Amino acid sequence: MLSNTFVKKIIVSETEETESDLLPNDKVFSFKRIYEEAFRNQDPNKRFEAELMESSDPLFILYTSGTTGKPKGTIQTHGGFSIFSAHQSSYLIDLKSTDTIFWYADIGWITGQTWIVYGSPIIGSTAVIFEDTLDYPSLDYWARQIDDLNVTIFGAAPTAIRQFMRNKIDFSKFHFSSLRLLVSTGERLNKEAWNWYFSKVGNNRCPVINLSGGTEIGGAILSMLPFLDNVPTSVGVPVPGLDVDILDDRGKSVNEGYLVIRNPWPGMTKGILNDKERYMHTYWSKFPNIWNHGDKVRTDSQNMWYISGRVDDVMKISGHRIDPSEIEEVLTSYSGIVDSAAVGISRRINR
Repeated sequence: MLSNTFVKKIIVSETEETESDLLPNDKVFSFKRIYEEAFRNQDPNKRFEAELMESSDPLFILYTSGTTGKPKGTIQTHGGFSIFSAHQSSYLIDLKSTDTIFWYADIGWITGQTWIVYGSPIIGSTAVIFEDTLDYPSLDYWARQIDDLNVTIFGAAPTAIRQFMRNKIDFSKFHFSSLRLLVSTGERLNKEAWNWYFSKVGNNRCPVINLSGGTEIGGAILSMLPFLDNVPTSVGVPVPGLDVDILDDRGKSVNEGYLVIRNPWPGMTKGILNDKERYMHTYWSKFPNIWNHGDKVRTDSQNMWYISGRVDDVMKISGHRIDPSEIEEVLTSYSGIVDSAAVGISRRINR
């Protein structure tokens, strides 16, 4: 079948139905067989020496584009990111060695790196590593895992939470008694989704840690904290140790404006891969010697913080500057709409 193609090798993931049909050859490789063979050939007495690294040596490169633009390769370092991931895991979500965390986050997303790949093993907790969609093979698959694995901390993106809402599973089959804390990040968590998450999954008792940050941050800038009272849709307060502020166009501290960080922090990206000019322009050109994150934020009378949207994702309609998330929030407030996306389309104005 492959003899007349340009395909050199195929790696397949076997199931019980297909396993017997796959005969060993030089082009088709079974992931399962590769995995098992590697273990068989491994000498259990062989020791591996860890490579000594400088704290400022690159640890990994993770790409981000925000909401628009060419993806940026952000560079994290060994010392800074290790400290910051442990800091974020311990302080923000109260992760302990006795916890079992199930946070559905791709390792290609900073959330997966900060709290699952690095934060969890540094703290010494148990992490549930999951690959697939949470509502397959059954719509309540994710809920069953929480009870079966005695998960204590569960995390999901707002989009996933709204998908769970739409699936309308039977919660009478689950007790979620092991849960003590819920987490969400990735986009704005609207009030309807927050209420559902808190009541249905958290049983009206688990704190909801809604947080916001970025790949280039190494984690969160703003976060609810376990000891704070729940405030629906709020992203809490500045993360301990980060010198966070809100500035207007003149660089004056205000209650609504640009989200900035005034001083360096351990998880700050070392730069953008092969593009120093873009790094300086994106984060450092707006305000001298101050990190401009690109988010619009505001605080309320209780000094709780809220994300208003992205600075680079604004539509001008009849002279008014409107963030797409404002439109999306109105739409998703309607009970018949689970999720929405507002996209601006340029239109020529005839005078």
